[in-house]
Amino acid sequence: MRIGPWWIPLFTIRIATAVALALAWIAWRAPAHHLPRRRVLYGVWLIAGGALLAGRLGYVAQHPAYFAQRGADMGALRRVGGMHGSSALAGGALVASLWAWRMRYRWRDVIALFAPAALCVAAGGWWSCWDWGCAWGRAAHNAPPLLRWMVRDAPNLYHENVPRYAVQLWSGLWAAALMIVSARFATRAPLALIGYALGIAGLTLLRGDPAPTLGPLRWDVWLNLSVAAGLGGITWWTRPGRAQSMTEERGTDDCIDL
Repeated sequence: MRIGPWWIPLFTIRIATAVALALAWIAWRAPAHHLPRRRVLYGVWLIAGGALLAGRLGYVAQHPAYFAQRGADMGALRRVGGMHGSSALAGGALVASLWAWRMRYRWRDVIALFAPAALCVAAGGWWSCWDWGCAWGRAAHNAPPLLRWMVRDAPNLYHENVPRYAVQLWSGLWAAALMIVSARFATRAPLALIGYALGIAGLTLLRGDPAPTLGPLRWDVWLNLSVAAGLGGITWWTRPGRAQSMTEERGTDDCIDL
């Protein structure tokens, strides 16, 4: 898209739109989750930084042969751009959890605020990849009958347009659907992130872009499963009933000590 003397790729515009919507959501909903806007702004910078760093490291891990020969390109974002979405989610979730612990905010309040924003950015990223061709699906000329509904004519990064498993399309729709769920039902936000990670793990099995493997599976399948397991563990640990029982136990201990 050309705006005056500048030409901005449609890919960038879609990502920027998703980020703008995510920031607007955070600014609007922060008070409803008992989080001061000023401190949330500081948290946004930390979480975004963690997500970007982890996303870039994940991209480097996705292409080890290239970066082994051109190590200086790891930081050359303008010349060799690229982010790994699942790694960015893992990094953002980790920093958000650490920030909540450091600021002594309820983890569920922080996740309820940031989950719709993260899923919005994820949906924008998948939407961009659907046209651009990154993270493409495997060719599916002879797809099994149960999976034919997932096949669409789509390009890869080399603009080879053939029937493929539409990984980007279904991943984007999955992210958008869970974004709505997490925005509408704040208490279900952790489950929405867990469901997203599990869904992307399944869809990643149908990807056709090259990636290192660990055993029989791509490394990013294991990464998504690990993110889901980690979020599930924190969600269980911070469940309301357990938090209340721990508070009561501390109160009892205090009485005994006195």
